[in-house]
Amino acid sequence: MRRVDVGEMGRGRRLRLNKDENWIGGLCAGLGDYFGIDAAFVRVAAVVTALFLPKFMIAAYLIAWVVLSRRQ
Repeated sequence: MRRVDVGEMGRGRRLRLNKDENWIGGLCAGLGDYFGIDAAFVRVAAVVTALFLPKFMIAAYLIAWVVLSRRQ
């Protein structure tokens, strides 16, 4: 996990899928990289959201998976 300084946030960073640390599609790992947090926290938040809003979570995950580019 890479630490990000507050001054660096938003400069030249792009939200991308992370195929190096993925479980399913790399979306949670990519979100973790983007926000500078561990992907496990993002995965837990995704599971909790899926428990309460399953249709929304599935749709949001699939749309983001298709739209976001892969990290190279």
